Amino acid sequence: MHGDIATGHCCRRSTVSKERRVAYGTGSVYPIHDHPDCPPSEWVTDETGKRARVRPPHTCKGHWRGALMAGTTANGTPRRISVYGSSEAEVKRKLRVKRREVETHGAPTAGVRASTTVNAWSETWLPIYQTRVTPNTYRTDASIVRKWILPTIGGRRLAELTPADVRTLTRRIIDAGKSTTTAGYAQSVLMRLCKAAALEGHQVPQRVFLVPRPEKAKHDRKDIPLDQARRILKVASLREDYSRWLAGFYGGLRQGEALGMEWDRVDFKAHTMLVSWQMQRLSYKHGCCKKAQPPTCGKRSAASCPARGFAMPDGYEARQAHLTWHWVRPKSRAGERVLPMAPKLEEALLEWRDAGPSPLGLVWARPADGLPWDKHGDGDAWRSIQEQAGARHPAGRLYTGHEMRHTTANLLRAEGTPEEVITAMMGHASLASTQAYLHADMDRARAALLKATAALD
Repeated sequence: MHGDIATGHCCRRSTVSKERRVAYGTGSVYPIHDHPDCPPSEWVTDETGKRARVRPPHTCKGHWRGALMAGTTANGTPRRISVYGSSEAEVKRKLRVKRREVETHGAPTAGVRASTTVNAWSETWLPIYQTRVTPNTYRTDASIVRKWILPTIGGRRLAELTPADVRTLTRRIIDAGKSTTTAGYAQSVLMRLCKAAALEGHQVPQRVFLVPRPEKAKHDRKDIPLDQARRILKVASLREDYSRWLAGFYGGLRQGEALGMEWDRVDFKAHTMLVSWQMQRLSYKHGCCKKAQPPTCGKRSAASCPARGFAMPDGYEARQAHLTWHWVRPKSRAGERVLPMAPKLEEALLEWRDAGPSPLGLVWARPADGLPWDKHGDGDAWRSIQEQAGARHPAGRLYTGHEMRHTTANLLRAEGTPEEVITAMMGHASLASTQAYLHADMDRARAALLKATAALD
């Protein structure tokens, strides 16, 4: 059909008045002729001998389509945005709305459709997100998406999301016995997903971003009482890896920092320990295809891809240790620090070093082969020590490994150690403390540590 709009009730050029036409350049509207009563088009020959398909005149009862020109595609061809409706008036109204959206927000990105669901967008977003965050963050957030968001609102269209959908997600998580902290984090992940969609041109209702997050639940993590800490260390002293648990109490090392510690970062002359790497598993990724595209190797598992690599964000620092095990940088700049070693820890480390070297240079490795411990094996050892020591949290559970760090921090605080020194020694990022500060005040930090940990002897 010729012209910018067809408003008549047949397939031929409309002869309706100019008042009924849409303004030139604002789109075209025409019937689709998909109703059973619409007669089929026929080949006709005009006076010049040209043949064309023409549909006999009739009143069309089918659907209507509107098309709006919106620049060009990546290939340089004209780009049309289409709307559909059951009547001419409905399509004209939708076309006006779409035209205002284009004038206000610009033409949507190629491939952006109003029918895109949360499920469909997550398949595009997750591979992109994986290149921007740390592997641990990606694993956590991808799990939230697949376990909670998609089963709850995955079928909803992005353009039709409502605050009620966000509240439904929260309620489902809480009803499953999870804390409001988990529910709040899931909502944050959903907001990241929606924000990325809006950035790409998807129409996500603004009110969805205004839903307040649930308040964080109060956790029961605390420092380990001194009498229990002493019993734990007494049991640990009977083990070959005694120094591993001393480092937890005397140095406040995180689990990954301890499992990734190397001998060349332990300075017995300076009596210090450099915390600059941690041990972490990285996931395999397909190397046979570009980002966010399906694999071409024919293997479903990335581990089986002949061109496999490791999933990590751009610019991420990692050194391979063994298979998927890698040394990676601490999660923040403040996590890189120099710690003073207490004499007791230093003595235990010297004894442990002579017990048998690791081929990877690890301080605390599996005794059988010198390869990295995983967090589960390390955690099992920590729980076994507590069981033997009869240590229990007031709630009746065993203490987490992270609560050794709480103990170290609280012992330092109890001895009047300045907060900035504690922050630097723990590797926190809450204060503007740097490794240079700790270097400059190492004697002060060592004195504070010796005084604080004397209570554990």
